[in-house]
Amino acid sequence: MPLPSVATSHYDADLHRINDTSVLSGEFNSQQELEVLAERVKQELAGIDALGSVAVLITPQGLKLVIADSEKGPMFYRGGAKVTPFYQDLLLSLARLLANIENKMIITGHTDASRFKGGRTTNWELSSNRANSARYYLDKGGLHERHIFQVSGMSDTAPIDLENPDSGINRRIELYILTAETLRQLNEVYKDLTAFSLDEAKPPLDERELTSLVDKSKQKAIQEAARNQPTTPFEVMKRYD
Repeated sequence: MPLPSVATSHYDADLHRINDTSVLSGEFNSQQELEVLAERVKQELAGIDALGSVAVLITPQGLKLVIADSEKGPMFYRGGAKVTPFYQDLLLSLARLLANIENKMIITGHTDASRFKGGRTTNWELSSNRANSARYYLDKGGLHERHIFQVSGMSDTAPIDLENPDSGINRRIELYILTAETLRQLNEVYKDLTAFSLDEAKPPLDERELTSLVDKSKQKAIQEAARNQPTTPFEVMKRYD
């Protein structure tokens, strides 16, 4: 997305500063800052011949890195969570680049819709194990526990290619670098859940209180929908098929 012309000189200055050193530091929150971070990530990927293996997407919530199978081969050995050598190096390189930034991150694993034949393993376990394997190599590279907000597996519930759920493009790891505002909202979600569990013994709301609560929830949902735009990395990843 092009930056406003009034910000161009600042963007160029920040980019020049980042080009002068391999070390990124601080917190990246604004659109302009995320543009600079995305450019530096792309430079790092180009240096290890991995541009075709990672889609770099700027979203309202932060910077999303979609790491998927490519011409370099699969990210994981078939049916398991062991990372192949090329992607081990890729994760280590990304970790070294991002080790000094202050943003929290989410790591999610995704599978295609193929099912295991027999046995007790499902795509839930597989996606979770793959996300944790990615976290392991990121940790080895310098992205330690303080950087990570969440590690989770989503099975095949969020395919990139909706029309072809068995497509290999749906097998991926996503590293989401969160803005401070997104992190605040997520923390509020978990705080709300904690408060709910602690308040279960309270008497139920009366009709007036319930109506007020529903109205507030609707308004909040409308505001969130207006602020957030859908992210569709499918078109980006198709270039690498």
